[in-house]
Order: sequence, then structure tokens, then C-alpha cells
Amino acid sequence: MFSSRFPTPSEQEAQYNALVQQLAKIGLRPENVPQAMEELKKQIYADLVKAKQRLAKPAS
Repeated sequence: MFSSRFPTPSEQEAQYNALVQQLAKIGLRPENVPQAMEELKKQIYADLVKAKQRLAKPAS
């Protein structure tokens, strides 16, 4: 989207607005993102544990 390593304030604002729009599409507000990320991390970890257990079972 933006290739500048040091974006100008207007570019930062545009990036923020684009992020807020994408979050809104999936039903999140910016203040809910940290909690959503923590929940996602827990779900991914639980899925990994299940996959390891499934792989560790001897084939019948």
C-alpha cells in the first residue's frame, strides 16, 4: 500500500483509516483488537495442541 519507510502524517492517517475500515468489515473496532488478538492466539495454540495429539496417536 505505502512503500515509504517513514510515512508522512497524512500517509499514517490514511493507513490508519484503511485499517479501521478493514476491521469494521470483520466486525471489530480498534479498541477491541488487543483482546481479539489474544483470543486468536489462544485458538491457534489449542488447534496446535490438538494437531500434535492427533499426530502422536499410533495408526490403527
